[in-house]
Amino acid sequence: MEPGQRIDVVAKKIFSELLLVMESREAVICENHEEKSLHDYRVALRRTRTLLHRLKGVLPKATIRRFKREFEWIGDATGPARDIDVYILSFDEISGHLPKKRQKDLLTFRHFLNQHHQKEQIKVKKFLTSKRYRRVMKDWNNFVTKPVPKKSRLLHAEDPVILVANKYIWHAFRKVQKKGAAINPDSGEKSLHDLRKACKSLRYLIEFFQKIYPTKKIHVLLDHLKMLQNNLGEFQDLVVQRHLLDEFNSGISRHSEIEDKTGESMEMLARNLNLRGLKVRNKYYSRFRHFNSKKNCELYRRLFGFNANKIS
Repeated sequence: MEPGQRIDVVAKKIFSELLLVMESREAVICENHEEKSLHDYRVALRRTRTLLHRLKGVLPKATIRRFKREFEWIGDATGPARDIDVYILSFDEISGHLPKKRQKDLLTFRHFLNQHHQKEQIKVKKFLTSKRYRRVMKDWNNFVTKPVPKKSRLLHAEDPVILVANKYIWHAFRKVQKKGAAINPDSGEKSLHDLRKACKSLRYLIEFFQKIYPTKKIHVLLDHLKMLQNNLGEFQDLVVQRHLLDEFNSGISRHSEIEDKTGESMEMLARNLNLRGLKVRNKYYSRFRHFNSKKNCELYRRLFGFNANKIS
């Protein structure tokens, strides 16, 4: 990647690389639902969506509109399976917060998770082999592998990547700043989740174009951003875990075979998750101040801010 390359050329190259990741993970997901493969698949999907959302005037409107809709559909269909994966992978660590004599009471809950997991595996496999999905991916492959025209009629297709990257990253950074500063103790879980998504978009954009910027400075920015992301990610995982716990608890009364001690242990686990969520959330404010420090903000401004508005 060179600073003066056309943005439409660079964008298609990035999309092609991400598509290869998605295609390479599909078979593994369908064969044995290896958790890391689904994770890698969804990361590549999110990266694709992040860049696609910003290519107004670079790609045809109809193309952007169609694939924004299709990739959102894919994300919604594969999300629940990933949530269950995260819970199962962290189950031992979660149950470890209970007294040892109580941990065996969670076997019923673990069985519930395993059943839920199997159902989601079947859904994902069926989804990835469906006609509509295969058609979408074939059409996307045809689009990203088709060479760009020598002369484009689109407003920004031939703009140099350095100017476009500056604008994308600067605007994404400012969005994180705004959303992060607005969060207070009364903010709902959705506010933190929205900030987490904004942080992901910022990180993906930096990583897409990092080769045209000074390596050491980019690493500094990414380190600060990852610290904030880790906090938000941990909080969101706890939110998902609590929702699954609530789903299980809501059905306990319908199953007479579930012993009272199981319900008691689940209540203990719920309280533990709430306390952990509160601690993680309280750490957010120091993490955001670190990210939003004067020194870090000045580095963003020097790298991306000066030229961010040169493109309409």
